[in-house]
Amino acid sequence: MREKFFRMLDANFNRCVEGLRVLEDMARFILEEKELAKALKQLRQEIGLARPEEIWRFRDVQGDPGTEVTTLREQERASWQALINANASRVAESLRVIEEGSKVLSDLELAAKAKRWRYQSYILGQKLLLASKAKEEN
Repeated sequence: MREKFFRMLDANFNRCVEGLRVLEDMARFILEEKELAKALKQLRQEIGLARPEEIWRFRDVQGDPGTEVTTLREQERASWQALINANASRVAESLRVIEEGSKVLSDLELAAKAKRWRYQSYILGQKLLLASKAKEEN
C-alpha cells in the first residue's frame, strides 16, 4: 500500500509544479509582474526540492487508469482569469493531497510544509487574479 501512496504523491508533486509553472509564466510574460513571478518561481522550486527522493521509483504512467480521463471543462479556458483559476486550483488541490498523503506515510514535516505552501498558493493566486483584473481594466 505504501507504494500506492508514493505514486499518489509523485503525481501530485508533478501536478503542483506544473500548475505553478503556468501561473509563474502568466505573471512573467502576460502580466509582466516581476515580483509575483519571482514569488511563484521560489514556491515552485521549494516544492520541487522537497519532493522525497524515493517516490519517482514508483511512477507508473502506463499503468495509471487516470491518464485517459478528461472532462470538457479541462478543454476550455475562456479568459486569463479562467486559466489562473484552473491552475491555482490545481496547485491547491495537489498540495492538499500531498499534505494528507504525507500524514498516512508518517511524514509530518512534509505534511506541515504542504499546508504552509497551500496557504501561500491561495495568497499568490489571489494576487495574480487581482493583477490580471487590473491589467484587463487598463
